Amino acid sequence: MPNGWGKICVGSRLEKHTEAQFVMEWSALITQGLRKGDSFMLERDMMAHWALNKLVRKFLKSGADSFCNIDSDASFGPGILNELRDYEPGWDYDILQVFCTRRGWPPEAIWFKKNV
Repeated sequence: MPNGWGKICVGSRLEKHTEAQFVMEWSALITQGLRKGDSFMLERDMMAHWALNKLVRKFLKSGADSFCNIDSDASFGPGILNELRDYEPGWDYDILQVFCTRRGWPPEAIWFKKNV
């Protein structure tokens, strides 16, 4: 695929109380971080899994080659799509997961918990 995953559609679900930091980062992403042919879409006012199902259905009807869902409490820079798209070792995979951490210090992986 040219440019990693080709034309990327990035989507997110807006929660009832989306944090200002996410709004600023999302705005920078869609104004500075998309390449020609890329697109974006949002869903709101529904539970996360319903919103994601709706976003995926919209993606499947679009002309985009790849879909990237960004959770509305994530923190990222405007170049995140380019970083993922240009990471050639990732081209061998159908799905990449961005490393998510819990809030607080030191950051801990969200998917792993210590069982004490």
